[in-house]
Amino acid sequence: MHATLSDSLLDLIQNAHEAGAHSIIVTIKQRSSHMEFSIADDGCGMESEVLARISDPFSSDSAKHASRRFGLGLPFLKQGIEQCAGTFDIRSEPGVGTSICFALDSNHIDAPPVGNLVSTIVSALCMCDSAELVCVRSYENRSYTLRRSELVEVLGDLATTESLCAIRTFISNAEENLSSGET
Repeated sequence: MHATLSDSLLDLIQNAHEAGAHSIIVTIKQRSSHMEFSIADDGCGMESEVLARISDPFSSDSAKHASRRFGLGLPFLKQGIEQCAGTFDIRSEPGVGTSICFALDSNHIDAPPVGNLVSTIVSALCMCDSAELVCVRSYENRSYTLRRSELVEVLGDLATTESLCAIRTFISNAEENLSSGET
């Protein structure tokens, strides 16, 4: 089980990348303590039989992980979200992609901590070297959008220390502006 929602989010982005997605759109919306997360990709998608077993912790996609007999990421996330009166939805179609949405009240006593969104976004940008990652982040009525392709255009290689520091600073400032009410 992941310690934070950010850890789960990064795991879902990695799943999309491993599914061959060319485009991954991550949306994080927050209004007061209500948080909504969505990850949509154009990867290989899942057959209905696989999708039906997605919340079973003792089931795993043997094509993706030949040595695994179970997969805990999605079942534990779904269970954790539902235990704190949140919602969880997954839709997938072979050849089209997958979309996962979950929402919760982050002040609920059983809600997992959000974690470090800045580090999660930086890691995701580096992980998705062959995919366009778009991150849309909003808080109340303020928002910002990051596109991996635009960052590559400006910074070049995102894996250099200089680029990573610039990206981290940019996202940290954007997050501070969201929470302080600056635009």
